Amino acid sequence: MFTKADYLNYGCLLQEKEQAMVVGLQQLLEQVTDEAVAGQLRALLREKQAAAEEVIRLFGKMFGMAPELRRYKRDPALGEVKLRNLQCGDTITCRCLDISLGGLCLQLSAELPQGLLLAMEVRFYESRRPVVRRARVRWCHRTEDGQYKAGLQFEASQATHAGETICEDE
Repeated sequence: MFTKADYLNYGCLLQEKEQAMVVGLQQLLEQVTDEAVAGQLRALLREKQAAAEEVIRLFGKMFGMAPELRRYKRDPALGEVKLRNLQCGDTITCRCLDISLGGLCLQLSAELPQGLLLAMEVRFYESRRPVVRRARVRWCHRTEDGQYKAGLQFEASQATHAGETICEDE
């Protein structure tokens, strides 16, 4: 006889497998040049995304849990982040709290408008090499201590290159 914990463990494993398939298909899709193959991969990707979401809904319904809406697992990742507003060139330095394949969460002293496109350079404390990406602000809210937390989603097409820096050292 299976216990509730067994079912929850199975649901988590199933969700991780579906999400890994989604990530693999997204990475493959970025490299495919044949439009017919890309169309088939997009259809399969939609199917796998729906399957992953269905697993979340099913197990949430079975055990009264709120569904996790993120596509990717977030991991704690502390580091310094330099952001540059691509519209006006202003820069701000802030702190990374966690990261996933789809984006990251920041702690900062200023509010960022939703939808703003930023260039960013992340220097993780455990790594010497910075991560250079473009990201869009998805949400930003004030915390109890007067700081702000913001969620940024990585842009699918990157105009940055390895070794490129986003912001000049201040």
